[in-house]
Amino acid sequence: MSTDTNVSDDQGREPPGLGALFINIFASPGEAFAALAARPVVLWPLLAIVVGNGLLVFLYYLEVDFVWFLETSMEAAGQEPPPELSRGMGGMGQAARLVAGTLAAIASAVFVVILMLLFGGYLSFVSMLTSDGIAFKRWLALVAWASVPTLLDVLAGVVNLMLNDFTHRLPTEISMLSIGSLLGVDPAATGFLNRFLQQASVTSFWALALMVYGYKAWTGKSAGIAFAIIAAPPLALAGIGILLAVL
Repeated sequence: MSTDTNVSDDQGREPPGLGALFINIFASPGEAFAALAARPVVLWPLLAIVVGNGLLVFLYYLEVDFVWFLETSMEAAGQEPPPELSRGMGGMGQAARLVAGTLAAIASAVFVVILMLLFGGYLSFVSMLTSDGIAFKRWLALVAWASVPTLLDVLAGVVNLMLNDFTHRLPTEISMLSIGSLLGVDPAATGFLNRFLQQASVTSFWALALMVYGYKAWTGKSAGIAFAIIAAPPLALAGIGILLAVL
């Protein structure tokens, strides 16, 4: 059974600083998770991911033609855009764009926080059932640090927004590392599979693999059990999506 440790490892060494942790999560995840077992730092990786995703959404809203975006979204949902939409929002100024972008960025940030809290809570609940003795904060640290590679997708998205005109481009075109982008899937295509390919990123699978690695390292469970536990929530969501798409 795994239990939380104090601020030093079994050899009495102090855990590495934040810079070393960021490097190790890419170069040496085993060392990173060993350090997090000793000191589960949560705030900084969580803050970086929240700010990064919020910034990406904010920059998109500053670029996009908001009326076109709303009309395209409604048409994709099978709704007819009302004629007064273009008349009422056609003159949307910079101040209104800033407000809309800020609200959307806040919503994105809150969504990321809730998602990580839920996943950390899920792992904490599983830990309680399996008597692993690992506290919620440590599981939240696992989720946050394993998600750090997704910042590469955020960085690529910011560069994409800065170099290209997104006035009449969809949010699904921001990510340069999504499976859909790499496979050349039409960003306007609908359907569950297309949406999954557009939203799933190479870095998302990287983060999932790191969570499996960390879970296995901390609990001593087999790779198969670790994968089943970590992958259960996203697989369940995917199953629900497929079911709704079929019905």
